Amino acid sequence: MSPITHLGVGPLIRRVTHGVDVPARKTAKRRTTAHPAGIDELDVEILARLCQDARRSYVEIARELNVANATVHERVSKLKDKGILKGFYAQISPEKLGSPITAFVGLITSQNRQLPRLVERLRQIREIEEAHTVTGKYDFLVKLRAKSNEELQLLLNRIGSIPGVARHETMMALTTILERDVPLF
Repeated sequence: MSPITHLGVGPLIRRVTHGVDVPARKTAKRRTTAHPAGIDELDVEILARLCQDARRSYVEIARELNVANATVHERVSKLKDKGILKGFYAQISPEKLGSPITAFVGLITSQNRQLPRLVERLRQIREIEEAHTVTGKYDFLVKLRAKSNEELQLLLNRIGSIPGVARHETMMALTTILERDVPLF
């Protein structure tokens, strides 16, 4: 019997079992594209499946990729150790939980020794989802969520009263037109 090629999947070798012609297990061809951080195409495929559904079992991923369960487990552990895979998260809708307002706050700070304390105070405000040091007009850009305009005002007052914040400017998001996960190459 001769091998059969099927849609980019490696050769399928047929075997006879109890008088029935049965296709052998498919072996997927893997590209050997080099990626940053020393990961390969198998790592990218595993990450892609976890991004689609972080609850997917390693057994299911291994079956889809035609590798051993232990291989997937080992690869995921290495991706965690390298800091590439930072965790498994549920994607939650802030709007459905009562925080429909998204605002971005640009902070202009007085560059002094109080900056570590300023950062610590920002970390204590649970409504802040992200905070970044940036170039340009602002020193920090903060993303936060609020339940109402009144709560937003209270948060802005709280942020403005932090020692080291000289001035702040708020931009409210009217609609979110694009929000995506980290692209996988």
